[in-house]
Amino acid sequence: MNMLHNIAQGLEHSEQIVLKNLFNSESSNLTAVSLKREVILPKRIASTKTKILVVKGEIDFNMEGQSFRLAMFDTYNVPLEQAYCIQAYNDAVFLVLAEH
Repeated sequence: MNMLHNIAQGLEHSEQIVLKNLFNSESSNLTAVSLKREVILPKRIASTKTKILVVKGEIDFNMEGQSFRLAMFDTYNVPLEQAYCIQAYNDAVFLVLAEH
């Protein structure tokens, strides 16, 4: 968790999206993402089973016609093959677990 603490501290000094790969294997990867308030992670499509876990702050998970606010310790299973984007409601750090 020390690495997540460092990522959260780095958020204070960055206006950009910060991505940090935490774990890779043949079957999955784990990435930490930090977003400053109102910064948007651009549109993407999950082609594999993907789960989001919010570690700090709040994010808005937006899909066509739907928006969900996720707060600290909330998880969300990303629907396959649907376009989505994520916007930080306030400074946020979240994990993305993608299975291959």
